[in-house]
Amino acid sequence: MKTLRFLIIVLSLSLVFPSCDDLLDTDIDNQYIEKDDNDLSNPNDSVFSLFGILAEMQKLGSQYVILGELRGDLVDVTNYSDKYLREINEFNISSKNPYIDVRPFYTVINNCNYVIENMDTLASKGALLPDYAAAVRVRAWTYLQLLKNYSYVRYSEKPIENVEDALNPDFYPIVSKDEIIDKLIDQLLKVHHVPGPLRYVDAIDMKYMIPTADFLLGELYLWQDKYTEAATYYKQVMEKGNYGYLCSDTYYPIEYYVSGGVRVSWGDIFSPTATNINNSNLVEVMAGMYYHATYGYENELPKLFVDDYKLKPSSASINYWYDQQTNIYINGNIYGDFRSYVSWKRGSQLSRAKDKTTTDAYINKFGYDSTNTAMGRLILERASLVHLRYAEAVNRLGKPTLALAALNYGVKKTVLENPLYVNQSEVAEKTYITNFDHTLYNTTAGVRGRVDLKPITIPSTVVTTKDSMLYVEDMILKEAALEMAYEGNRWGDLVRVALRRFDDADSPNIDYLANIVAEKFTNTGGLMSSTPSADAETIKAKLRNKENFFIPFPEE
Repeated sequence: MKTLRFLIIVLSLSLVFPSCDDLLDTDIDNQYIEKDDNDLSNPNDSVFSLFGILAEMQKLGSQYVILGELRGDLVDVTNYSDKYLREINEFNISSKNPYIDVRPFYTVINNCNYVIENMDTLASKGALLPDYAAAVRVRAWTYLQLLKNYSYVRYSEKPIENVEDALNPDFYPIVSKDEIIDKLIDQLLKVHHVPGPLRYVDAIDMKYMIPTADFLLGELYLWQDKYTEAATYYKQVMEKGNYGYLCSDTYYPIEYYVSGGVRVSWGDIFSPTATNINNSNLVEVMAGMYYHATYGYENELPKLFVDDYKLKPSSASINYWYDQQTNIYINGNIYGDFRSYVSWKRGSQLSRAKDKTTTDAYINKFGYDSTNTAMGRLILERASLVHLRYAEAVNRLGKPTLALAALNYGVKKTVLENPLYVNQSEVAEKTYITNFDHTLYNTTAGVRGRVDLKPITIPSTVVTTKDSMLYVEDMILKEAALEMAYEGNRWGDLVRVALRRFDDADSPNIDYLANIVAEKFTNTGGLMSSTPSADAETIKAKLRNKENFFIPFPEE
């Protein structure tokens, strides 16, 4: 059980949900462990238990991206896509679709439950507490993915340790989403102060493999529309980082420059090499799924996007970049936004595809380096995402120009005190979430500013505060599409905002999500048009029903 290949010590039951009456059907052979064989008061066993959790989490990488992107407007199917990817793309998902399988999620959760229940956090003078806290954070992240994607969620904090538990239909009861979020917040707050594990896998610092408590708390509060709390924790990410320093400048800035005057390109964020993983681009990345040639499981994303060419960038996503005012030419090709060149490439460069040929675009954002032990990574948390989320939260607090400052120029004293940039009434009361006076914020450049794009301004025709908020929220979503494309965030972002618009008592908008996603299913023209993969009106009709925002939990 302690082999590096599988990196697993804790229970790894194969969970399926065939019906409400028969919750857990298992292949019993070798599926549960004896507690006496796994003493979680021992540091060595603690190491393997955490490795096991992270290895199982690696398996979720491609599923995380498929569920987080394919239903949105940025990713489309190709001629090589299987029928199950097409089902997801067209919101016609069958219960047998392997990409909606919840078993990998619950395997991670069950492993975390085992560690949380059995680890002795007082042993070895508290040396195991970081591993315990890591399991709490991974469990919270995993439940959050279920909450974002499925119609309802089955919840348990107890590990399945025997056949009786596995066959008990009440072991994972259905719990309301709000109640689950409340539970996760409470659990995270209890370990909020605990640092990450001080261990390495090869040369990769393990703490960067674990979602951070501050970011998770921001996410959970944002999904509850508790905007002050969300903004508070996103700002704490900027200030604290994984090292506990005061502000974001040294570790998570929105800028090109890092300490020592070394210039770092935006594209370096996604470099697969071990050198960059552990040095220059850690100024941007707080957490991700790291893949290694020897340890754990394979990074399937290059295969998905390149080797097998099953998914590609939508024409709508490429046209979003072309719509930017900066026309950048590289090797004779036009890229309207520098980030476009890093995110996708033209099909003529599709050299790794084994037997696939195309003249279309392919996604290039998930690095693969065959000459290095590093096998790329899937970034889960990075600086731009924090600033975009912070902007989303403060905008909903009635501070749209403060939100735009985070996009355009960066949240810093000189910007926030300039009435040309920020309405001074929005920052007149200097609270924690509006105070960026510390000099370490001075080099923050803004999400658009650091890629030299024209600032977004609120049109003069937009007069009321509410209309300004709605306009800025649209701009934040658009900027997120440009900055975070293909990384697994898009569908959750769209749904979170669409639910607010759908349920707006004053001016409900049931077409909001439908209209955005429909862009993928129209021949949008521009510099990258393509044949639609489905009928736009059919897709719109489905997305006017918010029940279709979520995948039915696969129990039948």
